[in-house]
Amino acid sequence: MRLRSDNDNSEINDLRAFADWILKIGEGRLNEPNDGEAEVEFRNDLLLKSGSNAVETIVSSTYPSLHDHLTDPQFFQDRAILATTNEEVDSINEHNLSSIPGAERVYYSSDSLCPDEENDVFAQQLYSTKTLNTLKVPSVPNHCDNREISNQI
Repeated sequence: MRLRSDNDNSEINDLRAFADWILKIGEGRLNEPNDGEAEVEFRNDLLLKSGSNAVETIVSSTYPSLHDHLTDPQFFQDRAILATTNEEVDSINEHNLSSIPGAERVYYSSDSLCPDEENDVFAQQLYSTKTLNTLKVPSVPNHCDNREISNQI
């Protein structure tokens, strides 16, 4: 995380205090001693007032005027949404992608291992297509079955 400020000393001190607070939360050192659970109070200016759709509130707050900046890579490089689970990440990504105009393209992967003379039965079971398709890897789209796409059309 990068925190930026002007050269105003009070702003620098505020940013330093905020950065220390964030680090203490991340390292579990806030409200010590604790047993791994602690209550964290957030300042009102850090909270988003959610309407009926929390994902929409987070996205519109993080990416204001998204459609005006679709071709500006710097706009996306300067922003990030952190989530605690892959399911939340998928939900946010799905929301963002559904709001971007244009036709959707789906690229399919090959669902087999390369033939190898060392491929034994154990390796085939360990790296079965079914197992490989369940993996969720950062920066790689989740597996999408042809049947899932044809059901959506």
